[in-house]
Amino acid sequence: MALQRWPSTAGLARGRVLLLHGMSGIADSWWRIGSALAARGWDVTEVDQAGHGGRPVNGDATNDALAQAILDVYPDGPDVLI
Repeated sequence: MALQRWPSTAGLARGRVLLLHGMSGIADSWWRIGSALAARGWDVTEVDQAGHGGRPVNGDATNDALAQAILDVYPDGPDVLI
């Protein structure tokens, strides 16, 4: 599973951003956006959605299952979800 983090490079973080790719993408597609947000003061995480990048889906790929898969790797939740 791809999981990448960019800490804020502008001092105290403005908040936490979680980047989720679309159904035909992968987490690595956010590399430009992640680093740009970090330069603007955000702590950024990108993650492969369930069923992408070798990450399995537990059961059917419903909205609830996909949301739970994100909570499994990011339990505190982000301040901003993109």
